Amino acid sequence: PPIGKSEGGLVRNSSHLSFVDEVGEFRNTTVKGKIVGFGFDLITLDDLIKSRAEARSKVVRDDAWGWLTDDVLPRRSRTCGIIFTTTRWHVDDPMGRLKHRFPGMRVVNYPALATVDEKHRRKGEPLFPELKPLDMILEQKNVQTTAGFEALYQGSPMVEGGDLFP
Repeated sequence: PPIGKSEGGLVRNSSHLSFVDEVGEFRNTTVKGKIVGFGFDLITLDDLIKSRAEARSKVVRDDAWGWLTDDVLPRRSRTCGIIFTTTRWHVDDPMGRLKHRFPGMRVVNYPALATVDEKHRRKGEPLFPELKPLDMILEQKNVQTTAGFEALYQGSPMVEGGDLFP
């Protein structure tokens, strides 16, 4: 049952928001969190793998994948949208597995440094220079491993040690 109601007709409990007299709901959970009994038309999944240390563990990757495939995906509607906001720590992370199984799915990646000329920036230019200017990104690139930088800044995971032979 709702524990409160705001002036805008918003009803909330610990992990669920409903809008009174409106269509739609928002629910919040975590990997392995409760999702049973609910369906969705749109879901946002944020960082199913939390760190490089987690990504190194096949058990953690398998747990995240199992939760995604067994608990989340069966509850989607036929026309649902799925939005991942994620650091691609590992080529075998849930996003990598989805891309492998559904090669036609649309994936949008915004690398910190453009890898090709784009409509609004040239190759090598930063995504948000006001937030992270080029010199700051290049400084970070110099202190991280290639694999770390590619994962965190470019959204392009590598097998660790894969940068030994260019």
